[in-house]
Amino acid sequence: MKTIAKLLFVLILACSGALETAHAIIGISTRFVDVTLEFVPVGRPVNLRKLRNIPYTVRNRGDAAMEVKVEPGIPPKDQLMEGYEAIPDPTWIQVIPDRFTIPPGQTAYAEIVIQIPDKPEFTGKHYQSKIWAHSLNKGLYSAGAESRLRFSSGPGPETLRQEAKDKAMLTMDFDITPPALYAAGVEPGQRYKVNDLVQKKLKVSNRAETPIRLRFKSVPWASDVLMPAGYEAAPDPSWLTFDPDDEVVKGERIETIDPVLTVPPGDEHRGKRYAFLIKTDIVMGVDIDMYTQVLVTINAKKE
Repeated sequence: MKTIAKLLFVLILACSGALETAHAIIGISTRFVDVTLEFVPVGRPVNLRKLRNIPYTVRNRGDAAMEVKVEPGIPPKDQLMEGYEAIPDPTWIQVIPDRFTIPPGQTAYAEIVIQIPDKPEFTGKHYQSKIWAHSLNKGLYSAGAESRLRFSSGPGPETLRQEAKDKAMLTMDFDITPPALYAAGVEPGQRYKVNDLVQKKLKVSNRAETPIRLRFKSVPWASDVLMPAGYEAAPDPSWLTFDPDDEVVKGERIETIDPVLTVPPGDEHRGKRYAFLIKTDIVMGVDIDMYTQVLVTINAKKE
């Protein structure tokens, strides 16, 4: 009997040790999440730490020492940011060192060096690479952290878009009034021309001598636009449309814009006050962040 008891005691201890191993904390993280660089020279190496004081870091968030490998790679197409293409060759990026053992709770540091080959076809391009830090453990107890590195051999896509916007705005002189439309008495399930519900119609005034082509779209409420008191963002921006959705405004002319509103039938909309946001863009592809609010009050349910 004593022998059986001893065997059970040993078995319990062995199982307890296995559980501790199974529940070990394993994880790594990095503060190098999404880094963007412009004017990276072609044919000359660039060290991110020396250029921008950006070291590459990996932190061991586990409770045991971990061996980590860092590898640049080619990102999949569905992860490419607007204006960027996948790096043709991940060997353009070096991580020094690219392998280290990190004690629990500690951080390892490395330097990242970019060298674009000295070829004219790489000038003026915008590339994106992924950087994958991963433990060398196999299977269930592996861990990893992926970062994004974007760089341009010249001005980046964001800079080029801003320059195009500034250039366009220098040659244009227009505004849209009023900044907010208040539409009341809306019945769910009916189609309305918003200008028939408001005191002032939506108009574009082009004071320049040259025509301008604008496009209008109802968009989700922007985080940097203050929501008017008492209103909530419309559940579906597509309830507000335009007829037509773009307009050519001749020089020194004023044109009327015609938003069309259809709130679907349903008592859940009654008594609601919905806020829609109209975004205006220049058709030539310049994003100008010009917004007009359409504030709609739905009729309450009849008693």
